[in-house]
Amino acid sequence: MKACAGRRMGWLVAALALALLQGTSAQTDKDLIGYWPFDEGTGVTARDQAGKNDLDLVGNPVWTKNASGYCLLFDGSLERPVYGERDSVLGYAGIMGCGTISVWARAVDGGPTQRARVAVLSEIQVGISDGHWSGLAYDGRVEYILGPPVVNDQWVHLALTWNEVFARFYVNGKEIVREEGQYLRYDTSGWVTTMWDNLYISFPRHGQMYKGYVDDWKMYKCALAPAEIAAEYEREKDKRAITAPNAKAATPSQK
Repeated sequence: MKACAGRRMGWLVAALALALLQGTSAQTDKDLIGYWPFDEGTGVTARDQAGKNDLDLVGNPVWTKNASGYCLLFDGSLERPVYGERDSVLGYAGIMGCGTISVWARAVDGGPTQRARVAVLSEIQVGISDGHWSGLAYDGRVEYILGPPVVNDQWVHLALTWNEVFARFYVNGKEIVREEGQYLRYDTSGWVTTMWDNLYISFPRHGQMYKGYVDDWKMYKCALAPAEIAAEYEREKDKRAITAPNAKAATPSQK
């Protein structure tokens, strides 16, 4: 009888955990306003699976076979390789005051002097700074939240959340906290991003171009909680740990 009771208790705990995870996932999906899985495998457009903001491929990214379908490989050339459609209105007033960027990256060249931007929304960015994974929420001061050193040819999950006070940076589901504390921001509640022209991968300014793979770029209209960031990482980590991009497909034509 005790053994049966123990098994029932185990099932109950598992069911409760699953229900909580599903509830968190449902709320997270509700707040998702942009999702580019890069699974097209060909052409010059990356479709937005959560909204209406498709991305143009204008530089030299290469469609590459991946465990989840396809991803994009960037060669570090000095062009802006992916950007939002210039005539597409974002339609979310105050998005710069609160949100989340989430993306998977696999650097090819992330040496100790390397600086590059992996995913950018105006002045909010995740990428590489001096050979470390980094997050930046620029409000007049250039100050990075530095994560662990980049290990080439290894998938990592990067996320940056922000509100009107703090920006928080996560690598592989874990928050990176500086000795000084989280990055303090000025009030950005009055900012409105009206055009997706400022949404792009890789960074042309100062030659800070990314060389490596990018996959599953998401954007949320809220600052995800630490548990939600960790859940995103956990859902994909095992698959990405054992499977690497291994087959190039069609290269998009120049526009």
